[in-house]
Amino acid sequence: MRQVFGIVRYNFFGFLRNPKVIFIFLLEFVLSFLLTGRIMVVMETYDTPVQAIEPFIWTFGDGIAVLSSSLLLLLMFSDLPKMTPITPYQLTRTTKRKWLLGQFIYVILVTVLYTVLMLLFTAVLCMKKSYPGNLWSETAAMLGYSELGKNLQVPSTVRVMESISPYGCMLQVFFLWSYVKKKYKLNTTNFLFLCNC
Repeated sequence: MRQVFGIVRYNFFGFLRNPKVIFIFLLEFVLSFLLTGRIMVVMETYDTPVQAIEPFIWTFGDGIAVLSSSLLLLLMFSDLPKMTPITPYQLTRTTKRKWLLGQFIYVILVTVLYTVLMLLFTAVLCMKKSYPGNLWSETAAMLGYSELGKNLQVPSTVRVMESISPYGCMLQVFFLWSYVKKKYKLNTTNFLFLCNC
């Protein structure tokens, strides 16, 4: 297992200095701004606060948002498997299975980092009129009980607000998003690995 984590650690060398990664994180911020724009308009118009986690939950309300975010992750993983001058050395010192497991763990960790940054970006963008409590906001109630939520395509429903708290909903969204991304990226990684070999 030490060799697997050594491969993962090597994949992270220079990660934040990579121009592609910096560009993708900037695009992620722009995507977060565009996806929270609908909620920020409602907050400004009706002068109502929002719970700090709600914009993150509502960000993944439609298929276009999920596909846009998936496209950014696909761009980030476009160079997988990482074929560097060290790769033949790693493959001779370990097995192919350990090397591939290191690549998969790298993909999972980057996906978690990407999702946490999306959470932080959406929370910071709506920070001016947000609160950290574990109660649904007036904005959520307004979007859930009126036609405004359907018109803006914000997935705020009364059933969700009555059955779960915002933090519980955030955890479900986070784990479902990570599960879908992990399943999708494992297939993508296999495809890219076969194409690059």
